[in-house]
Amino acid sequence: MEALLNLLPLLLLLICPISMMFMHKGHGHAGHHHMHGEDHSKHTGSENDIASLKIQTEQLKEEVATLKNLVKER
Repeated sequence: MEALLNLLPLLLLLICPISMMFMHKGHGHAGHHHMHGEDHSKHTGSENDIASLKIQTEQLKEEVATLKNLVKER
């Protein structure tokens, strides 16, 4: 048990780089270079997410403006 406690600080230091390796494994960042003519169909999901976030941002801006008007009326 004491040996495990002695290794705990080392394990905490290694968590970050190890997790980054696993997170970036599917992105091709682990030393792999992009080839010309690569299939970009994987990236359309990100573009759809961005479009969705822009719509949500506009809706939130409208809600904030409505709430500001309500506060001004009081």
